[in-house]
Amino acid sequence: MRELVKVTIIFVPLTLIAGYVIWKHENDPSKNKQNSDGGHAIPVTTGTTTTSTETKQEPNKEETNLQKESRFLEEFIQKRDVLKNEQQWEKVDELVSEFEPKFILLKDKFELFKHDLLSKRKEAEGTFAGWIEQAEKYLAQDKCFEAMKCVKRSIALYPNKKQATDLIVNQIKLKLITDMVTVPESTITIKNKDNTIKESKVPTFRLSKYEITSAQYSCFIMATNHLPPQQWRGTEPAKEMENIPIVLITYFDAQEFAKWIGKRLPTSEELEAACSYNDSRIYPWGNEFTSKENEYNAASAEYCNSLGKMTITTVGLLKNGASKLGIHDLAGNVWEWTSTKVTIDDIDHYVIKGGSYLTFKEALTCSSQMPEDPNLRHYDLGFRVAE
Repeated sequence: MRELVKVTIIFVPLTLIAGYVIWKHENDPSKNKQNSDGGHAIPVTTGTTTTSTETKQEPNKEETNLQKESRFLEEFIQKRDVLKNEQQWEKVDELVSEFEPKFILLKDKFELFKHDLLSKRKEAEGTFAGWIEQAEKYLAQDKCFEAMKCVKRSIALYPNKKQATDLIVNQIKLKLITDMVTVPESTITIKNKDNTIKESKVPTFRLSKYEITSAQYSCFIMATNHLPPQQWRGTEPAKEMENIPIVLITYFDAQEFAKWIGKRLPTSEELEAACSYNDSRIYPWGNEFTSKENEYNAASAEYCNSLGKMTITTVGLLKNGASKLGIHDLAGNVWEWTSTKVTIDDIDHYVIKGGSYLTFKEALTCSSQMPEDPNLRHYDLGFRVAE
């Protein structure tokens, strides 16, 4: 009796398992349908791919196209950002034409990014036109420095619209130095190293009435990307420095400015001729150095001592110091570079003239001069231009 029970217990589970396996086999949906003549399973095909396989592949194909367009969109956005950051608005149409045909599934998203880019370009064009218009208004008032600042902003906004900006820059160059004074032909007396005297004839030339200011030099920097003086922060001087002579520039800096403006540096003989002009005066204003309060002729060490500080003045401040021809600051304020070269120990130097706010009256005479290394910069050394 115990043995029968054991067999029954074992038999029942095995029967159930066998029945389940048979049922699972007959109802398996993955089994192929049978043909009518032999009962053999045959696949239902479309071309070379089964129906079930084709159903699985179609979503994969759709996903591949979507991924491809997503990569195109990402690439477009990256190139768009470069154009915006570098203000290369003239390349916008080319970029849009390159990518627009690539989108079907993501065309709506592409259109949104394209619209944003075209809107930014239109905004940049409007702002650019506004800066150019403002620059022209300043030019009409002979405010060259203000006009150049507008041009600088327009160039930063639209770097490749050179035709419009170059036109304004050329007008600025024509108006930047309009106070050129004619110095008629004259004769100067020069003392040689051996103390002998010789006379030298100086042909007619034109000399700027004032020393070149920081504002004028800043126009040159903004137009050419020339390196600014070391004490500046950026391409513009501090507000209080705009109308003082430009300093901390080398001979080569001065020469480059003169070339850009279509002029040149004067010779040492030309500066002396403008200073003494045919009557061999000691100073530009005459033969006496005035050091009374409010009557100083030049921004010299004497003048600065009376103020209690050593400082450069704005150009033309001391009217009593003008020369016979009305040229200001030929003595004092800052030394001035000339194009006259002298060689010392086989090294080229250039003559500087006029003295400065750091020198006393002995260095302010028309004949006073000294050689200087063309690569050096000084806080009391600037220049003016000639033609």
